[in-house]
Formats: sequence, C-alpha cells, structure tokens
Amino acid sequence: MLYRDFGKTGWKISAVGLGTWNIGNQWGEIDEATSWAIVRTAFDNGANIFDSAESYGIPNGLSEERLGTALSESGS
Repeated sequence: MLYRDFGKTGWKISAVGLGTWNIGNQWGEIDEATSWAIVRTAFDNGANIFDSAESYGIPNGLSEERLGTALSESGS
C-alpha cells in the first residue's frame, strides 16, 4: 500500500481508501458477514481511510454502524 502525508499532521494516509455506501444496502441487500469481510479486507491490506456518512444506508447510518463494528471487533 502506498501512503501519503496528511498535511502537517504526521499521519500517513493510505493512497487507496474504501467508500462504504455499498455496505448500507442502498445498492442491494448485503448481509452483516459480507459487510464485515469487505471492511476487514480493505483494512488488512493497508487501507486506513474510509468514507462514510450518516445518510449511507437503509436505515440511515447503517454503513457507519457496520464500519464501526468491523473495525472494533478486530481490536483496531
């Protein structure tokens, strides 16, 4: 994974991130296990930036909930 400096913060941000709109069931039904696998695969391969928003998901916020669950269950 390539990383870029995030301004002058000293943080290294992955050049590739994951948009999470798709794990909120707005483009079709995705189960919890598949959502978790998508997020974990991105994270395990070095992604450390994720795009999420309150409006992502049916119901609103489902993508944020699934993202948080996937990252917290790993101890990340």
